[in-house]
Amino acid sequence: MACNIRTIFIASLASIVFLTSLYHHHHLFHPQPIISSENLPLHPHIHPNYAIQEHHHHQQQIVPDSIPSVSILLPAWEVLVVVSPATPIPPDFIAGPFTCLFPNNVSSPAKPAGFLPAPYRTTFKCDFPTILHRRLPFPQPILTRSPERSTLPQSPELLRWNFLVYDSLSTENDVVLFVKGLNHRQGGYRLANEFRCVFGDDDGVNGVKTTVTTSYQEVFRCRIPETSAFSNSGGGRIRISLEMSEQKRVVPTLAYYTPARKVVVEQPKSLLCAVHHGLQRCQVLERVGCVPFFDWG
Repeated sequence: MACNIRTIFIASLASIVFLTSLYHHHHLFHPQPIISSENLPLHPHIHPNYAIQEHHHHQQQIVPDSIPSVSILLPAWEVLVVVSPATPIPPDFIAGPFTCLFPNNVSSPAKPAGFLPAPYRTTFKCDFPTILHRRLPFPQPILTRSPERSTLPQSPELLRWNFLVYDSLSTENDVVLFVKGLNHRQGGYRLANEFRCVFGDDDGVNGVKTTVTTSYQEVFRCRIPETSAFSNSGGGRIRISLEMSEQKRVVPTLAYYTPARKVVVEQPKSLLCAVHHGLQRCQVLERVGCVPFFDWG
C-alpha cells in the first residue's frame, strides 16, 4: 500500500514539473496574444470635461496641414475620423491623400468614408497600427495631408463606439438622443432620472442641462432648453450629450443640437361668388372672417 502511494506521489510530482516547464517554455518563446477589439475596456478613461472636445488644440502650429477632427475606435481595429464641421474639406480635396498620424510618428493611410449629416461632416477611416495595440490608453490620430515626421502634442484617448452619443433628433416637444453603452443590461434599463442632457459648446464645461424623460435601449428623450440659454453662443453649433448624474460624467458625443423647425400651416383658401346682372363673379379669400365690399358696377 505504501509502495502504491509513493508511486502516485512521484507520478504527480513529475506531472507538475513537466507542466511547469512546458508553461515557461511557451511563455518565453510565444508572445502573449494581442488585445482583441472584443475585450477592450468598455469605457475609455476620459476626463469628464474632455468628453465633447474635438482634437484640434495646437495642431496647426505643430503638424503641417493638420485638420481638426475627433476619432472613434470601431471593431476590427478601424478608426473613424470625423472632421470638425467648422473646417469643412472642399470636395476636390477629399480624394487625398490623407494620413492618420499617431504618436511616435506611426502612421496609417486615411481613406474617405462618407459624410455625416446635421451638420455636414466629412469622415475618413484608417487602421489602428498593430504596434499600438498594447499601448493604453489608445491615442487619437491627427488627420493630415502631410505624411512628414512631426512632433505631436499629447493625444487625447480614442473614443469608443460602444460608449458614445452618436446622433440626435429634435422634435417640437423634446430632443431625442441615440446613445450606446448605457442600457446594455439584458432586460433592464437605467432610470431616466439617472441622467441629464447637456447642451453646450466644445468644452462642455458651462453646458445647459435639462431633464431626461425617457430611457429605453439606445433612446433617451430630453426636454428642450430655453432659447435664451444660448443667447451668447454667437449662432455657433451646439453639441449635445448625456451626463450620468451620480458620476458627473459626460458621455462622449458626435451629436449636435438643431432646434426643430416650426412648420407654418397655410390657412385654407375660400371662394366667394356673387351673381350680378346674370354674371357670376368670384374672388379667392385668404381668410374668412369678414367679407370685403365688392364694387360690381
